[in-house]
Amino acid sequence: MVKGVLTSPIPVRQGDKQRNVTKLEAIILQTSIKALKGDNAAAQTLLKLAAQADLLNSAEEVAESPELTAAEQAIFDEVKPWIRSRFANSE
Repeated sequence: MVKGVLTSPIPVRQGDKQRNVTKLEAIILQTSIKALKGDNAAAQTLLKLAAQADLLNSAEEVAESPELTAAEQAIFDEVKPWIRSRFANSE
């Protein structure tokens, strides 16, 4: 039943054009619009979906990514608690 509801088409207007998308796609589109407008919860939701769909890093991208320098790692370690506290409240 849920699959049928989420895969059923609905009209969506983008600019001056209208097209049919699935309800699931419409939800993702709306969430991305909210994220781009600064909604942290929406941004976090999209990033989680992207991670679950394995869209964030391919094995090649990870292999090509440079390691953090000691100074960069120190900065990251310093701000990590703030990042966690900031996003823990929006879950």
